[in-house]
Amino acid sequence: MQAEFAAVAHELAALAADAIASTRKPWEFLRLRATVCRGARESNNRMNHRLTSGPSEEHVRCRHPLALRTLPDVVLDMRIERDGTFEALLTDGIKQFTGYLPPSYTVVLQPRPRHLFEPYERTEVVGDGPLAHVETELGVQIPAEVHDLYRSGRTTLADQEIIPAGKILAIRQEMLEIEHWLYEEPRRWDRGESTSVSHPGVVQRVGFHPLWVPISHNPRYQGARCVDLAPGPNGRVGQLVDHGRLVADSVTDWIADPTPLEVDPYYNNVSMTVHDPTPAELEALPKDIRKLTVIAKNDVDLTTADLSELDQLTSVEVRGARVALPSLPHVRMLEVAEADVDVTRLPADLDYLVLNTEQWRRCDVRPAAARLVGEPSLARALDWAESLGAKLPREVVRGTADQAPPGTPAPVPDPPRTPAARSC
Repeated sequence: MQAEFAAVAHELAALAADAIASTRKPWEFLRLRATVCRGARESNNRMNHRLTSGPSEEHVRCRHPLALRTLPDVVLDMRIERDGTFEALLTDGIKQFTGYLPPSYTVVLQPRPRHLFEPYERTEVVGDGPLAHVETELGVQIPAEVHDLYRSGRTTLADQEIIPAGKILAIRQEMLEIEHWLYEEPRRWDRGESTSVSHPGVVQRVGFHPLWVPISHNPRYQGARCVDLAPGPNGRVGQLVDHGRLVADSVTDWIADPTPLEVDPYYNNVSMTVHDPTPAELEALPKDIRKLTVIAKNDVDLTTADLSELDQLTSVEVRGARVALPSLPHVRMLEVAEADVDVTRLPADLDYLVLNTEQWRRCDVRPAAARLVGEPSLARALDWAESLGAKLPREVVRGTADQAPPGTPAPVPDPPRTPAARSC
């Protein structure tokens, strides 16, 4: 891996030239942070960058550096001087997010198993209905009313377009791939706070299930409406779901009343934000709450709050002033980088933990995945990852930017310096 990084000096020189040619404002040096990950599902994640000018880290709007396309999968932090000389640190295995500055970094220490769904027993299904090929692929029988819908030749129903029978399996496969891809991001390991918001126990708590059969979609939105062949313990086979929300008890009921889906009454309990709460207010939260955000304008002591009955509460974020946290027996995801919290008293067995640089220095917890907030240096982020047990490759490449292509405007020289005003 390091040999591969060291072999891209020429490409980095072209990248430095791209960066220089992209800005017209005066600058002392440029800072280019970039990530190349060709296997990412979303195009924004395959190749992204952030260019700033120093020393103030001012964002520089620029075209996409074409030279990025020549690099291998890499995370880099490059400093470019006014004379074109540069120094670039290259690594892999750490996620660098530059949506805001300073950046944040995520490293996975213990990848979680990707057993997203309980295995089910396949059976041999022999039929001659319009969806017989779907039944054969899934090994599960589809209710007769769904076959009848496709025999009717109907193509629309209210705001929904019926998915052609020949496209069902392809759309199902795409939705399964999206579900697996979402679980690759540690922040989404516990997707319960954003899925299956409808009627607890009726729909399984997943974003998509292999036994959900997509039969319609609204062309204005992503996703599909599905026949649920694997309902929750309180549901029924053949119920209709949309993004984990119950639409109708059956396709027959949906045809009888195809009213567009309205706001789900359960949704407000899934994710809640509270401001300067008291212990009693926390204990009074809905029992089915899954994600809680605490915003503290003033110092808050919550140590006496008993949250043991909130067994669905698996994700907590705290922001603001000093907050003394209560015991969090069911929490798997904890974000406290923007609050003053005693990090020596955090839950020991976390899937995902977000702290700032100073907090990580005092914290002994080793989560499955860790995120560092507020660190401008990739080199120090790699030191942090190593302190957690993740020793990642690093290579430093130095060189000089290639000559800018003809017609490229030269950087504007610094304006004449004026004496700074003195304050008394």
